[in-house]
Amino acid sequence: MVVSAVYTELRRVARTKMMGSGGVADDSRQDAVMEPCGMSPKTESIVKEALLLPREARAFLAEKLLESLDLEEPFEISGEWKAEIARRCREIDDGTAELIPGERVLREAAEGLER
Repeated sequence: MVVSAVYTELRRVARTKMMGSGGVADDSRQDAVMEPCGMSPKTESIVKEALLLPREARAFLAEKLLESLDLEEPFEISGEWKAEIARRCREIDDGTAELIPGERVLREAAEGLER
């Protein structure tokens, strides 16, 4: 569900940026590509192709695009952090990590702030 919310918000922001506040609010994936919004033919082609990807691949692509917007300057990840990231990914893949739903984390964080 979080991926869906992120995807919806990405589309809303993209439409607003490309077309202004009067953008068309159509939720179908194919209609998300809007020809008159000033995209180059190459960008338009990439968007159309990306929208044909399976849901999980689109979510991964959206995540990577969002990450690219957050970086103002390139940075290097230390070897220790790379090892930690690899360990955590292995634990998730192996099923040995305790995964906590995001809704629970946010609820508990909000409760902690209220105390």
